[in-house]
Amino acid sequence: MIDLHVTDEQKDYTHRQVAQYNFGMRGVADGTKDQQFTGILGETVFADYMGLPRPDGRKGFDGGHDFVIGEEIFVDVKTMGRTVSVKERYVHNFFGLQKNYNVHYYIFQSYNKREHIITICGYVSHDELLKLASLYPKGSIRTRDDGSTLLTKADLYEIKQSDLHPVFDISQFLGR
Repeated sequence: MIDLHVTDEQKDYTHRQVAQYNFGMRGVADGTKDQQFTGILGETVFADYMGLPRPDGRKGFDGGHDFVIGEEIFVDVKTMGRTVSVKERYVHNFFGLQKNYNVHYYIFQSYNKREHIITICGYVSHDELLKLASLYPKGSIRTRDDGSTLLTKADLYEIKQSDLHPVFDISQFLGR
């Protein structure tokens, strides 16, 4: 896993983007402004780490992928907000509404809101995600590690942290 410290400038940029644009464009389970902030912050920090363009709400819907690496690798970055560092027993979420988007790889990240650290947790291919993740239909109740519950607003896939390909240097994975 790779830990990246979030700067005040990255947070300010993300706050401006989320205040100006609606990044939830599915029509269902679009996420609160706080959830959109977490997702866009994750994309912003990843973009800065990789030397890629930051997310820009002026461009509208991104087609389901956040980045194109080279000319043909479509990548979607998924970031979950937490108040602790990610643990091996944790899961990462993926909405079933997104499963038909043209994406080759998913990169899963965790944002520790207390420490202001984005952790790049690992990655899987699109096919691996659908094979390895557990599907929970809309309306399912999921219990978190701390005992709190979540009612799914849409079909939800959960993939275990232990099922992700480990990441030590993301630039090697992306062929840069």
